[in-house]
Amino acid sequence: MSQTKIIKQQNKKQQKELKRRKRQKHQGIRRAQAQRRSEFPQFELGSTRFSEPEFVDALYAAARKVNFDDHRHFKDVDRLSWRTIAERGANVIEEWRRSANRDPYEQQENFGDIMSMSLVTNVSQAIYSLIPDEVKERFMPYNYFTVIPTRNKLVLYTDRLITKRTPKGSIHYSRSPVIVEVDGERRTLAFTTHAMERVCERIAPGWKVNYVDLMEIVRFFSCVPSFEMEPLNSDQNVILLYASCGPSFTDLYWMYVDPILGRDNVKPNSEPPEFRLGYCPLALDGPYAIAKTLLLPGYQTTPEYRLLSTRVLPWERQTELFEMARDHVRDMDRFEEWLPLIKCFHENGVPQVRQRASESQPNSRL
Repeated sequence: MSQTKIIKQQNKKQQKELKRRKRQKHQGIRRAQAQRRSEFPQFELGSTRFSEPEFVDALYAAARKVNFDDHRHFKDVDRLSWRTIAERGANVIEEWRRSANRDPYEQQENFGDIMSMSLVTNVSQAIYSLIPDEVKERFMPYNYFTVIPTRNKLVLYTDRLITKRTPKGSIHYSRSPVIVEVDGERRTLAFTTHAMERVCERIAPGWKVNYVDLMEIVRFFSCVPSFEMEPLNSDQNVILLYASCGPSFTDLYWMYVDPILGRDNVKPNSEPPEFRLGYCPLALDGPYAIAKTLLLPGYQTTPEYRLLSTRVLPWERQTELFEMARDHVRDMDRFEEWLPLIKCFHENGVPQVRQRASESQPNSRL
C-alpha cells in the first residue's frame, strides 16, 4: 500500500473519531439540559389573549432562557425551593408561608408572606432581565406579565392596558375602567403617554430594569388607587392623585411614613398610608377625562406653591424651597435632599402622607 493511501486512511479515521467525540459531547449536553429541565419547574403560557403576539413570543423566549444557576437572581435557598416545587408541586409554597408566619422565633412580621413573594419575584426578575430592550420600548409598560406557580410548572399570564389613538395622541386606561365624575358626568379616566411617563418617573423610575417597579406601575394604572377632584383654578378640572406607601418593609414606606407621618401614628385598623403623588389637569374628550400631565407638589398653581408664597419664612430658606420645588425631580435615590420640602408642606397645612379610615372610599369615584 502506498504511503499516500496510508495517510488518507489515517486522516479518515481521525475525522471519524473527531465526529464521534463531537456527537458524544452534544449528546452529553442534551442529556444535561434535559436533566436540568426536569430538575426545575418548566415555563408554560397561561392566558395571553389581551396582549400583542410579539410581546407574548418575546416573553416566552426570555422565560425559556432562565438559568436557575444564575447567582444574580437565585440564591442557594431559591434553587432548593424550586427543585422541591418541581418535585412536589406548588402547594408547598403555601405550606412554607403558613409555617414561617407561625414561627415564634422569626423576628420579621409576616416573614412567610415576604418569603413566598420574594421567591416568585426573583424568577419574574430573571425573566424580565432577558426581555430585549426594544421589546420593552415598544410594548411596555402597557403590556405586562405575572408568574404563577401551578402544580410543578411556572405559568406565564399576560395582560395590558387599553391604548386608544386620538387626534391629539394616544391615551391609556385600564381594562376595568376607573370612573371619575366631572361636571356632573361620569367619564373613564385615561392618561396621555406623557402623563404616564411623568407618573412612572415619580413612583417607579427603574421600571425598565426592575420587575418590582414595573408591577408598581401596573397596579397604579390598573385601578388608580386613590384620587379626588382638586380645584387649582376656576377654569381647569384637576384630579389629585395619591399612591400607596406599600407594606411596612418597603422603601416607599421607609421614606414617607417614618419621617413624615411617623410609624407610631399609623392606625392598625385603617387603610394603608398613602402619599400625595401630584396633580393632573384634565382634558374632556367624549366619554374620557384625560390626564394630560402630572404636576408635582410645589409646582406653580398647586396648594404647596401657594403655601411657599404666603408663609413667612427667612428669605434664603424660602428661595431654597422654591428652587427645590421647581427643579427637583424627586429622585428616590436622593430622597434626603427633597425630604425637607415635603416635611415643610406636611407640617404647614398641606398633608403629604395620609391614612384614610377603612370604611371610607374616595368620593370622586361615586
